[in-house]
Amino acid sequence: MSHVRNLWSGKAPLDITRLAVNPAAEVSIIHRPEDEFTFLHDCMITAFHGRLYTAWYNCTAGEMRGRSVIRGRVSCDSGKTWSKAGMIAEDPDFVYAPATFIEDRGALWLMTTRMIAPDVVRNMDLFRLDEPSGTWRFVRTFEEPFLPNSKAVRLPDGKLIIGGRVAPKRDEFPEIPAVAVSDSGSAEGPWRIVRIHDLVKAPDRENPFPETSLVVEGNSITAFVRHDNRYPLMYESADGGETWSGPLVHNIPCGASKIYASLLPGGRRCMIANLARQGRSTLALFLSEPGEKTFSSASLLRSGPDALLDARPQWSYPDAVFADGCLFAVCTSEKTSAAFFRIKL
Repeated sequence: MSHVRNLWSGKAPLDITRLAVNPAAEVSIIHRPEDEFTFLHDCMITAFHGRLYTAWYNCTAGEMRGRSVIRGRVSCDSGKTWSKAGMIAEDPDFVYAPATFIEDRGALWLMTTRMIAPDVVRNMDLFRLDEPSGTWRFVRTFEEPFLPNSKAVRLPDGKLIIGGRVAPKRDEFPEIPAVAVSDSGSAEGPWRIVRIHDLVKAPDRENPFPETSLVVEGNSITAFVRHDNRYPLMYESADGGETWSGPLVHNIPCGASKIYASLLPGGRRCMIANLARQGRSTLALFLSEPGEKTFSSASLLRSGPDALLDARPQWSYPDAVFADGCLFAVCTSEKTSAAFFRIKL
């Protein structure tokens, strides 16, 4: 490891045991288990043409077991009400998990990973939303064994970049933190994979789930990478994700789960993460001041069981999008349900 990067600049030392619940956060459960699909995980959300779109993977027999498909709901009123759950991607011969959104050329696209078994990656499929009908149409397959963890962001030169992880080759485990880059700037690709670090394919599988989220500020990119057995990791790129320095250890104690990170309009950094030593029972929001690279405010979005919601931990695998003055976020609840947050900033 290089050195510890101080990411906290609050007026008082960060004490994760004393964080208060964010008073501006409204929460609801927007999807619960059904007779067929009892497992749900890895929610994503985006805003497009005045609507909120969510996606997750649903399974019939446990995590990536049985039928594993991509489904989602749509809201036309900022999350107050939601459509019925609709099918986005299914293939009886493959496991689909997870998915991410791409906005390109006035259209909304969804990329999802095809697996031959749980966490054994074959390739990726691309779908495009047909807005008049509200259905998703298959477009093409990419042969790269990449698993996306964050939404696509456009770089200053027009390229698209997605944070995630990649397998050393097809039909293996995706244990390498990486980014996927579309040099053409088109969702229809091709997509080129850049490995952030090759440390992961180790005999002891020291970090088997290096899920990666990106904060993109022009060509300067910070990658936040899950690391289960040691400390949360960071990598940095100054050239639009082509080369990376790190790993760096940072001092915000994220737990063993996927981290959400992004740059909000106005230049504030945002991170949503589970907290170390608290499993996935606690989900916290961190924000910076505009233009700052360190976080100065922290609050809880959820902690422990919620009797009013009739929902329980895990609160995990967050994703978010900023629209209409609000941060709209989603996460997994119990690995059965999808939780939704509306946070006025």
